[in-house]
Amino acid sequence: MIRLSFVRDRGDETWVLHDLARELIVAELGPRLQDSTDEMAELLEKASTDESDHTLLGLAISVQALASEREAEARMGSIVFDLMWNLALSDALTFLDAVVIDTKEGQAIVEGLRGGVLTWMNRFADGEDELRSALETLREFGEEISDELMVHEARTLHHLGRLLWRTARVSEALETLQESVKIYRGLDEKTLGFRTQDMGQAVSLLGWLLITAHRLEEAAEACKEAYELFQRAKPTPSYNPVTDIVASLQCASVALVDAGKTSEAEDVMIEAVQVSREIASNGTHGNISILVSSLGNHGELLRFTSRPYEAEEKLREALSLTRELANTEPGRYSLQLPVLLNKLALPLRQTGRFSEAEEAYTETLEISRGLVEQVPDAFLPLLAWTLLDSAVLYKQIGRTSEAEDACRETLRFHRELSTKSPEKYDFMLSWNLNNLAVLLRQTARKSEAEEAYREAIDIARRIAQEAPETVFLNDLLATVLNNLAVLLRQTDRTSEAEEALLEALQIRRELAQRSPDLFLDRVATTLSNLGVLLAETDRPSEAEDALIEALQLRRELVGRSQDLYKPGVASTLNNLAVLLKRTGRTSESENAYREAIDIGEELVSKAPMVYQNELARTLCNYSLLLSDTDTKDTPQKTIARLRELGVESPPEVEEWSEDEEEEANPSVPS
Repeated sequence: MIRLSFVRDRGDETWVLHDLARELIVAELGPRLQDSTDEMAELLEKASTDESDHTLLGLAISVQALASEREAEARMGSIVFDLMWNLALSDALTFLDAVVIDTKEGQAIVEGLRGGVLTWMNRFADGEDELRSALETLREFGEEISDELMVHEARTLHHLGRLLWRTARVSEALETLQESVKIYRGLDEKTLGFRTQDMGQAVSLLGWLLITAHRLEEAAEACKEAYELFQRAKPTPSYNPVTDIVASLQCASVALVDAGKTSEAEDVMIEAVQVSREIASNGTHGNISILVSSLGNHGELLRFTSRPYEAEEKLREALSLTRELANTEPGRYSLQLPVLLNKLALPLRQTGRFSEAEEAYTETLEISRGLVEQVPDAFLPLLAWTLLDSAVLYKQIGRTSEAEDACRETLRFHRELSTKSPEKYDFMLSWNLNNLAVLLRQTARKSEAEEAYREAIDIARRIAQEAPETVFLNDLLATVLNNLAVLLRQTDRTSEAEEALLEALQIRRELAQRSPDLFLDRVATTLSNLGVLLAETDRPSEAEDALIEALQLRRELVGRSQDLYKPGVASTLNNLAVLLKRTGRTSESENAYREAIDIGEELVSKAPMVYQNELARTLCNYSLLLSDTDTKDTPQKTIARLRELGVESPPEVEEWSEDEEEEANPSVPS
């Protein structure tokens, strides 16, 4: 008897026609069905717009499906994608909950779309259940599946690929996105439901995944393809392809940066910022968010190319805009704010404003820990990134205990993340081990330090072989080799130290030829350390050549950024002065010491906790030089200054300045 009822309760205070009633009405209307459903759907859509009620819009699609199911399904897909594009995620779920298409394919399409929305809401478990169920149903059609349904399969695979990426399953994500894009490429763009922008977004995400997998040439091609697709996409009242064009430009720029092509990358990023400013002028939150993203990535690029103050300017503008957005819609900008704070802390640290940098890290840690409690799969990488960066700062300002705590906590996280997705996180694990090893060496735990260095090198060497295109990952190996060499020299294993330094130097010279903006300073670092080793193994002429080349490079770099490169000039001058004294060139040695001391005093006046140890080392060495001369007043002044710095009695032999490199976020986050 229940099938004789005209309506059935959906359990949410709405009702729809019962199956039998609907079948009777469809049969009765016959050829008039299309006109009638079109008229009813139009009325429901108008009411939906007037009342801002997405339930009515869902009912409109349900009515349309009575006469034209495939057209209704295509329209449904477009509506959901546009709502997601505008981050109207709750509206999208409300809309989908109201749609009734009782066929097998209709229910699969609804499931796939719902899974995509849930992914954007960070409800990954629910989203994955919906997406995999949808794909299972769509694949039951086998080779007989129509092109119209293949559009929905490609879209569902796109959503699943994004979910897998967000949950650190990079290999699966890449495979899934490649399948989605392959389906799109095989379809005629006139196929019902096909939208150029939907394919463009799948191709663009594939580009980001290829960057993560360090396949940069393929990534650049994907970004280019996405850019061309978005240029062909037609704007609608709810979709503006310009924002996707900007996103594809950002993707291309990051691929170029990772390949060391910084000049080309900046040209692309400047275009992205300009276009972003134009569309953000209308004041809509989505467009402002695109500008924020462009400014953030441009700021990162400027930091990489030794322009910290320009980087700070871009990042502060992005941060200010994000805070304004977060004040009105806090949930929608939960990730942008901590990422920008992290990025801003780096140029602040580089330019000696350590208290400001610490404030940024403190706020980021508070936000990211809260996000991890809510959705650990999505936000644990952010927390690990912040802890790794903040540990570098803590050690710089002398808080070694806090630095080690942060290093060890983030090491646990990076091991966990690396187990899930080695392609994405192995390089961060290696950086983490390197940073911990530097701290252990400097706190006299040399055997622990060497163990960490050896593990870091094993990982870095494998990555360098697997990712030859990515310059930062090749320099990762050089960095750990450079640092290990310091430890080896100080434990009298000079032949091993020299072997490590020469390998690091070869890597860095090759990288500097490809990208001098990024790697000339790193060449100078390894040359300075090599000069020390050569001096200690009785090769003063070779040592002087290495130190002079390092000093020349660093003097040239000071012209780009004094804050970044003056400390390196001072440390190299100290080493050169020690060598000159040992070879009997007292006057030249004194001149080098005086210049190093002048630079050291300038640096200490800005950041005493960071630079006073290096200044004290140079003053101690200088006092030993003065004790061998006839000067009477200067030694007393030097000794008095040393006492102010906390040094009561200078050592009996000179100390070298050996540069160990810690890294805070070595590449643009994708």
